[in-house]
Amino acid sequence: MNVPGLDASWILAHRALHTLGAIRPWTLEQCQNALGEGAPVLVVATTALGDTILCTPLIETLSTRLGRERTFFWVRQPYRSLYVDDPRLGSVFGAQGKYRGLGKARREMRLAMRLDGARDMACPTSGAPGRPPGFIALIANCSEPDVVPWLWWCGARGFLRYRSRWSTWAPWFANRADMRMPHEKGYATGHAIANNLAMATSLGLEPTTERMRIDVWPRGTSPRSGTSHVPGTPNVPASPHHPSPLVLIHPGASRAEKCWPVERWAEVAQGIVQRALASGAPAPRFIVTGSGAERETAEKLRAMLPGNAVSRAGELGLRDLAVLQQGAALFLSGDTGPYHLAVAVGCPTVSLFAPRDRGSSTEACGLHKADRARHAEIETREFGRPISEISAEVVLAEALRVMAALRITA
Repeated sequence: MNVPGLDASWILAHRALHTLGAIRPWTLEQCQNALGEGAPVLVVATTALGDTILCTPLIETLSTRLGRERTFFWVRQPYRSLYVDDPRLGSVFGAQGKYRGLGKARREMRLAMRLDGARDMACPTSGAPGRPPGFIALIANCSEPDVVPWLWWCGARGFLRYRSRWSTWAPWFANRADMRMPHEKGYATGHAIANNLAMATSLGLEPTTERMRIDVWPRGTSPRSGTSHVPGTPNVPASPHHPSPLVLIHPGASRAEKCWPVERWAEVAQGIVQRALASGAPAPRFIVTGSGAERETAEKLRAMLPGNAVSRAGELGLRDLAVLQQGAALFLSGDTGPYHLAVAVGCPTVSLFAPRDRGSSTEACGLHKADRARHAEIETREFGRPISEISAEVVLAEALRVMAALRITA
């Protein structure tokens, strides 16, 4: 919803309330004290799919250190399905867009966190004793100007921001010392996972992992319903041990500059098949994935691929894609959310990066601590260079290396 002047009015009103002392977010020490008294924590990542997945090490740390019942996640509504059954989370909430659905989300948050009647740190004698005194919001990624003040009205009293970034709400953040303005040294440096985990460290919580992980249960099963499923077990008849291994190619991305030419992907696929046949291994099967908007591109690529390739573009929800990835031998793509999803569910990957700046480079959102034997990332030589500069020969060599490590083509 873009009502003229609404953003400016919202920002000015809440800046004024903060300046007048009507809004007094917790200091870092108050956040740490509240955490010790049982305050829940909400991780906020209401931007891209990849941003939510890069938060999973932080989610796991919070859940391990505080317990599932105090760990909550707020993501865009289309991505909620990936986390709704996650045993590390007390609840996951879906954001519907700027100023939309906020009343419903507020009620859901306060109910899930048991905040109604909670004691406020600004008034220690108010509310029910022993109840959480509000919650702490860890802002990993959000672009909407309404989010931070709105979280205040939901019951957030402590705010921490992703390290090395800035915000128009900087005076509200307890870890402002870790934040950097665009002109300052250190701005947008470091990997997203490490910067997210720095918020936990500021609260006195030692990180438990630096690896992305999502366990996706096939439809009809759930860790909370008591049905059994081993995380990583595919729900499709395809795995590195299948007679004909499955290779997924995802040619699309959120921006055109992240999309490698489909002719190059077809060239890589031909090379993979030739190596497999030369070594006496079964030729891989290929499935092209993508969104509904990418059907035309996916179909163009499918027609170029060897064998009986299939396009599933526009057919798979995120959970279905994740289950398919769990059973695949390799996932080929550019820098896109499904690439992070593949890494998180344990699917070997080869991904291509054409960063515009440091914030979109492998330094910031690449593999980080993922197993380099199972994954490869290829980046253009300089920021701002076209992704077409990456040659098919380089990508094929990395794909064969990963598959050989898994004993698929060797």
